[in-house]
Amino acid sequence: MPTSPRESPRGLRASNCGSSYTRPAFVTSTMPNRQQTSGRSTTVPDRTRSQSKTESLVLRNYDGVCTQMLTVTCRDCDGDVAFDRTVPVDPGETVSIHTHFERGVYRVEVRLDDDTTATAACLIGDDPTECALIETGNGTVSVTDGCC
Repeated sequence: MPTSPRESPRGLRASNCGSSYTRPAFVTSTMPNRQQTSGRSTTVPDRTRSQSKTESLVLRNYDGVCTQMLTVTCRDCDGDVAFDRTVPVDPGETVSIHTHFERGVYRVEVRLDDDTTATAACLIGDDPTECALIETGNGTVSVTDGCC
């Protein structure tokens, strides 16, 4: 049974640009432990839009030695670039970026310095689970929808 207007029995729904997106219910059922035992956490606001209560992009570097330069590009449903920035993420660091996007599905593309890439369609909005989680370590990078 749906628990809110945005939730269906199969997961959260969002619609923008005439398309429908459903996040699988299993993604909305758990949240990772965000407590940091080592490393540091940094917030990088994007001051070009109104203030929001949640982060849109969360970048984590699990590498214990190297700072990673992550180039993050977010595209809206029309393919227009809504966000494009290169962010240094130190070893063990978590960086939160507040983009203040309108709620919708964005194609999040991430590239490391060595051209390793990852891409995912992510529901980004004001709910804490509506974000993109970007993780790097051991020469790999991943983008996951939600559960930041």
